[in-house]
Amino acid sequence: MIFKEVVTSGSPHSMPTWVRMHRARGFTAFASAITDRAFAIVCWISLLHRIPSTGQLHVLQYFTMITMVVMEGTNGCLSFYKFLTAHLISPPHIEGIDFANSTIDVVQLRKIKQTFEFIGMLLFILPFTRYLGLTLVLLALPMEYELGREQARERILYYVETGKSFDHQTLKGWMQMKSLASKLIVGVTRRDAMDMVMNACAANTVDEVIVEAPTKVDLLFLEKKGIDFVITSPGQSNVVTDEVINANRVLILGEYGHLRRVQPKLAEHKD
Repeated sequence: MIFKEVVTSGSPHSMPTWVRMHRARGFTAFASAITDRAFAIVCWISLLHRIPSTGQLHVLQYFTMITMVVMEGTNGCLSFYKFLTAHLISPPHIEGIDFANSTIDVVQLRKIKQTFEFIGMLLFILPFTRYLGLTLVLLALPMEYELGREQARERILYYVETGKSFDHQTLKGWMQMKSLASKLIVGVTRRDAMDMVMNACAANTVDEVIVEAPTKVDLLFLEKKGIDFVITSPGQSNVVTDEVINANRVLILGEYGHLRRVQPKLAEHKD
C-alpha cells in the first residue's frame, strides 16, 4: 500500500486516513459485484415464471433456478459482510505462497461463470434453445459454489508480538495480517506487557489475544489452537521450533509489506 507522505507546510492541512483511502479504492469493485448479483437474482426469479408446470425436466428447471437464487444471495451477503469488516489496508505482497483454496484463478472463474449465466439466461428464454440454456446454467452452479467457498474460507494466523513499543507500524502489520486471515491471533510473551495486551484487545483487526504466550511455538500449540500459519518479523525465527519451520507453516512479513515463506532448515547429517 502506498501511503501519502506527510508534508509540513507551516499551516493546518488535512490528509485522508487509511480507512477512507481503502474504502474509496474498494467501493467501486464492491458495488459492481453486488449490482451484478442483484441483477442475476431478479433474472432467476423472473425465469421461474417461464417454466411450464408440466413437461420434460420441469422439476430440474425449478431446482436450478431456485438454487441459483439461493447461491447468488448467499454469496452476495458474504461479499457485503467482507466489505463491512474489511481490513482497511492493502494486503502484503505475497511471494511464492498460494493462499487460494481453488486451483483456478478466482477472477477468471467469475468471468466464466457470468458468461455461462447470461448466455444461459438468453437461451433459456427461447423455447427451442431452452434445454441448451439450462445446461449452461447447470454448468455455472459448481462455479458459483467454488466462488462462495473461496469467500467463506477459514484461515487462522498467529503472530508473536515481542516488541516493546506500540505505534502505527504495529497497527499496519496487524492490518496486513488480518487482510489474509479469517482470524488473527496475537500472542504476547512478556509478562510485564499489559499495555501491549490491552492495545491488542482494542485493535479491531485482532480476534484473540494470548497472554503470556509460549516463547517457542511448536506444532502441538498450532494444532491445539487450529492455527494454519505463524507470521514472524525479520530476525524473529527463534520464536518457532525447527519442526514448525520444516512443516512450511512459518511466514515472514518484511518491513516493506512483503510476505514470504521461511525456508525449511536442512537436516544435519552425522557421520
